[in-house]
Amino acid sequence: MTTRFYVDAEGAYLGGFDGAAPPQGAVEVGAPPADGRQKWNGEEWSAPPATSKDVGAERARRTGLGYRHNFGGSAGIRTLDSRDDSDAINWLGLKNIADRLIADGQGETLLSVRDANDETFQSSAATISAALLSMAEWRGAILAAAWALKDQVKAGTFDGSRADIARDEYWPG
Repeated sequence: MTTRFYVDAEGAYLGGFDGAAPPQGAVEVGAPPADGRQKWNGEEWSAPPATSKDVGAERARRTGLGYRHNFGGSAGIRTLDSRDDSDAINWLGLKNIADRLIADGQGETLLSVRDANDETFQSSAATISAALLSMAEWRGAILAAAWALKDQVKAGTFDGSRADIARDEYWPG
């Protein structure tokens, strides 16, 4: 026997039937959806709905693009790597050094920083500390947006597809 796949009048997937009669009013379709929550529109399945994993991947992609900060002066706008936990640990270490210098009254001491383009520049401990605090706030805003999206996905209140997760409207600028 051949398995046949059916949807209801609204396009919701009912399942595959192998010899059993489908519910009355069911409409046969050529293949099952990739995800049971997809809807049949008469010609094709809707895009797969977003998952928490999709949200996590978009969060990682956005943080992986790096953090842009204006260090002022000749350093100007620089992008700082934010690819993974090791980058975060390195920036925390540099922030601790900068904060210690500030606490010792040496906030204008120049420290070297390596940006995402592998260029080294110098900036004061005070400027670096402020930049890294701003970076932490940026990363926190991205995490908060991801948590909110994951909560919506889990509750079934996010109407978008996997591709919609990447739309800028859901993420901080």
